[in-house]
Amino acid sequence: MKNCFRVLVLTVAIASWSHVAVAQIPNVGFEQWTSGNPDGWFANNAPGFAVPVTQSSNRHSGSFSAQAEVVSAPGFPFYPPVLSSVFPVSQRHANLTFWVEFTSVSGDGAGVAVWLYNNQTQIALGVGETFESNPWELVTIPIDYFSTEIPDSCYIYFFVTGDSLGGDPHVGSVARIDDLAFSGVVSVQGTDREPLAFKLGQNYPNPFNPSTEIGFQIAEFGFVSLKVFDLLGREVAELVNNELYAGEHTIKFDASNLPSGVYFYRLTAGGQSVSKRMVFLK
Repeated sequence: MKNCFRVLVLTVAIASWSHVAVAQIPNVGFEQWTSGNPDGWFANNAPGFAVPVTQSSNRHSGSFSAQAEVVSAPGFPFYPPVLSSVFPVSQRHANLTFWVEFTSVSGDGAGVAVWLYNNQTQIALGVGETFESNPWELVTIPIDYFSTEIPDSCYIYFFVTGDSLGGDPHVGSVARIDDLAFSGVVSVQGTDREPLAFKLGQNYPNPFNPSTEIGFQIAEFGFVSLKVFDLLGREVAELVNNELYAGEHTIKFDASNLPSGVYFYRLTAGGQSVSKRMVFLK
C-alpha cells in the first residue's frame, strides 16, 4: 500500500507542475499553515480518517516545525506520513540540508529524496535516511547529477520507512523537520563539489556552557559511533550509535549533568577513528 501511495504522490506532483508558484524551497521553516497543512507543501492528511502531518511547536528555530508521524487508521495497521513539495529552481544545487528530530520505533528511519528536473526529465537525485536523532541533527543530502543540463524544477519528498528502505514503518515513529536549505553549486563538469571524506570537526563553541555542536562527515553509508570521554578514558555520553548515510552531520552535546573540565569526543566509521578535545566551563 505504501509504495503505491508514493508513486501516486509523485505522479500528482509532476502533473501539477504548471500550478506551482515561482520560488525556491517554499516555507522552509514550516512557519505558515492553512487548514492544518503547511503552505507550499503536500501532506497526505485525511481529516476524519488519519492526520499524520501536523504543526509542532517543538522546532529547531522560529515558532514551528512540521511533524510527520506514523499513525493508525481504520482498516489499516499503519498510515505513513508523506510530506512533499514541487517548485522551480534555476541552479545545479549540490546539497539539500535540513534539521530533523526523529524518534524511532523498532528501528524505523526517516527517508528523504530530492529529484531535480529539466523540462520534466530527471537530471539529478539525492537520497538519504536518518535514524534516531534526539535532539535536533543537521542532515546533508548530496545531490548527484547524471546530466549537464540546468534544472528548472525540484521535487522534495519526506517519509518514514521501516528498518530498511521500502520496509513497513511502525505506529509511533515521528520525525520533526525544520529549516530546509540548498548549499553549494555543482558545475556542468561536476567538479566544484569537494568529494565526501571521513572528517571530524572541532566542536563549536569551545569552550562551551552547557551545550555545543559537533560536526562530522562520512564518505559512505554505514555504522557510525560518536562518543564522549573524560580525561580518565571513561565514557560519559553516546551521541551517535547507528547507521547514517554519507554526508555532513551535526550533533548537539549537552553537558549540563557533567562537571567542568576537559573532555574528548571520538568518531568511528568505516574502520576509521579520530578524536578531538573540548573544554566545558560552567
